[in-house]
Amino acid sequence: MADEIKKDSLYEQYLIEINKDLELDRIILEEKQLKLPGIKGKWIGRLINHKKGIDNLWKLYNQAIKQVTEKIIKDSPVAISKPVAQKSAEEDELILKIRREIKDQERIVEYLDKMEKVFSSMTYDIRNVVDMIKQEIM
Repeated sequence: MADEIKKDSLYEQYLIEINKDLELDRIILEEKQLKLPGIKGKWIGRLINHKKGIDNLWKLYNQAIKQVTEKIIKDSPVAISKPVAQKSAEEDELILKIRREIKDQERIVEYLDKMEKVFSSMTYDIRNVVDMIKQEIM
């Protein structure tokens, strides 16, 4: 339960932070334009970190599957094949928890990937606002 709250709060934290980074008005236009490369870098860095986290979780998942499978085979009163033990291992609580964590991380990666595209197009948005301001002045 605490892990779910942490993930939700991480998503909520990202949502709040992204909204701030996307905020654009005349007063902060130049500041935002100057900070945009750094903002993009920050979010790309977070995206890469979450992708690396998924890779690590898959390694952990594979190790856990192997260990649980071996334990099932060892503890079974009758001889069972490795594929049958592996299928049973996939229902283990630890394995399911790792799978849920992978799924959550994949959702965050998907969100950050889409937001990276939004930040990339923000350069054009800023240029359009600047052009609009120039036309108002003329």
